[in-house]
Amino acid sequence: MNSLFTILFVVMVLGYCYFRANPAKISHVIGFRTPSAYKSTENWQRAQKIGYGISLPTLAILTVLNYLLVIPTWVSISLLVIWIAITVSYIEWTLNK
Repeated sequence: MNSLFTILFVVMVLGYCYFRANPAKISHVIGFRTPSAYKSTENWQRAQKIGYGISLPTLAILTVLNYLLVIPTWVSISLLVIWIAITVSYIEWTLNK
């Protein structure tokens, strides 16, 4: 069984808890670090809310699906790359509107 999505889900939950503990602090280690997110504290907070809002439900669904269906590793990695590209693109697009 592939545990990639489970590990990522736990990491995302911990990252979200870190963000909620101090949302005004721009982190250079944890969070959705896009070029537009670093421009201001408001952009940083908005990027984190969008990123975690997309990521947590998506990873929860993928984690459950992975336990119900055996997803091959190459499919998991492909889904992960697509998910990252969509999330980062959407954050940048939203912040640059």
